[in-house]
Formats: sequence, structure tokens, C-alpha cells
Amino acid sequence: MRPFRPHLTVARPGDRMDPADVEADRASLDGYEGPSWPASKLLLVRSHLGDGRPRYERIAAWSL
Repeated sequence: MRPFRPHLTVARPGDRMDPADVEADRASLDGYEGPSWPASKLLLVRSHLGDGRPRYERIAAWSL
């Protein structure tokens, strides 16, 4: 098993999309700010991938 490395996953299309399509989507959103939204908590979640369905484990939570 690889060591746990916390990170933020923004998009993970894998081989489901052509890289040129992913880049076109990214370019079309360049400069997009979107609506503001309130956040009251930050969660650190560990993904357990494989063995069929992914499973997610809450590691920590912080109030904002």
C-alpha cells in the first residue's frame, strides 16, 4: 500500500475523455468565478479505491 498523501481532487476524467476535450472544457471555464457559497466545515477525506465501489473515510473535520 502506498503512503497516504492528502490532496485536493478537482477533476479526474482518467481515460474516459480525450485529453483535448478536457483541455477544451478547462479553457471554456477560464476566468469563470461562479456564485459564492457559504462553507461551514472543511473535511479531510481519504478515498479507498478499488475492490468495486470506492469507499470514503472521514479523517478530520474543521469548523470554518
